[in-house]
Amino acid sequence: MDKIEPKDAYPDIFTPAESQYLMALQSGSLTFGPRKPIVQAYRPTHQSLYLSEGFVARYRKDRFGRRQFLSQQIPGDMIDLPGYYLGRLDHDIESINSVTVLPTEHHKIADLRDSHPDLYDKLWRVAMMDAAIIRYGMFRLGRLMGRAKVANFLSEMMVRLFARGLCGPDGFDMPLSQVDLSEACGITSVHANRMLGELREENVCTWVSGRVHVPNFAALLKAGHFEWDYLYLPEDIDAALREMTGAAPPPGRNRRGCAAG
Repeated sequence: MDKIEPKDAYPDIFTPAESQYLMALQSGSLTFGPRKPIVQAYRPTHQSLYLSEGFVARYRKDRFGRRQFLSQQIPGDMIDLPGYYLGRLDHDIESINSVTVLPTEHHKIADLRDSHPDLYDKLWRVAMMDAAIIRYGMFRLGRLMGRAKVANFLSEMMVRLFARGLCGPDGFDMPLSQVDLSEACGITSVHANRMLGELREENVCTWVSGRVHVPNFAALLKAGHFEWDYLYLPEDIDAALREMTGAAPPPGRNRRGCAAG
C-alpha cells in the first residue's frame, strides 16, 4: 500500500501547501512490526503520530486484560491527536501489520496556534471526524445484530479505504484476524465465522488470506444497514459512492449533498 499524505487523506480539508507544511513538522519516521504496542494507555505523550503506512487498532482493556476493540485506523489517520491536549490516552494503540508512523512533537502543534491558526483549527476538525467514527462504532455494537455488524464493519472499512484511493470498488486488503473482527463486532469468533459464511453464501463478500472480495458493493452496504454520513466525505467521493451503489442522499439533502430548502 502506497504512503499517503494529509492532502490525499483529507483533500477537502488540507491544501497541498498545508499538507507539505504538516509533513515538514514531522520528525522522521517510526516503524513497528505486526502486533506491537505503539501508544500505551495512561503513559504521558509528547508527540502525535500520523499513520503513513499499515493498519493499527485502538483497544481498551478490562481489569483482567481482556480487550475491547474501539476503532480501526487506516493510512492517513492521525491516530493519537487527542493526546496533545489530554497529555495521555485512555486506551492502547497497537499495530495490526507492519506500520510506519510519522511523529510531530506537541510543542510544534502548539506553535501552530499563533503561526497558522487556520491549520491548527483544521487539526481539530480531523479529531472530531475521528471521534465520529468511534461514536458510529458504538451504534454498530449496540443496535445491529451479528450478520449486520460484520457487514457494517466491512462496509466502513471499504468506504474509508476507497475514499482515500486505497482500494477499488471490488474489494480491499484487510490484515485483521478473525478474532479482531469478532472484537470489533462484539461477537464471538465462532459467531463471526458463521456470519462470514452467510455473507459468502449470499455472494455478498468473501474474506480469504487478508483480502475481502466484494462482488456486489451495494449488497454489502444493504446487509450492513450502512450509511457513510458520519465519515464527512468530500462531495465528489460521496457522489461517486452513491453512483456506484445506487444509494440515495441522506434525508433532507439533495443529490449534490446540499441541504434541501
